[in-house]
Amino acid sequence: MWMITRVLDELVSDEDVFSCHQVEALVSCQMLCVNPRFGGRGLAQKLIQLTEGLTKTLGYSLIISEATSEFSARAFLKAGFRCQKTIQYDTFTIDSNQQPFQQLSSGGVHTAARLMIKHLK
Repeated sequence: MWMITRVLDELVSDEDVFSCHQVEALVSCQMLCVNPRFGGRGLAQKLIQLTEGLTKTLGYSLIISEATSEFSARAFLKAGFRCQKTIQYDTFTIDSNQQPFQQLSSGGVHTAARLMIKHLK
């Protein structure tokens, strides 16, 4: 569990989304997940739409999320988010030599973590 938090920390390090997008506040969608039994029914898109609506209601214009799976990344892209940064799991290194996710390169579905951003109009 702690290794994925290291990836997420690296994903947002050196990314000044506030200055880059000229906002003082933003909404961070911490997790997007749909039970596989209910996949393919548009639930991820509905959750993103609800988040966008709440963001606008609160007066914010920027949403960010750290997509850790291919499924959530695809859902965010479909909803109009753009990928600002990507970290490949199989090459991610910590402490100069440890590659905790190297085994993911052997045909796994989830290959990268992505910083996803959408500026609402």
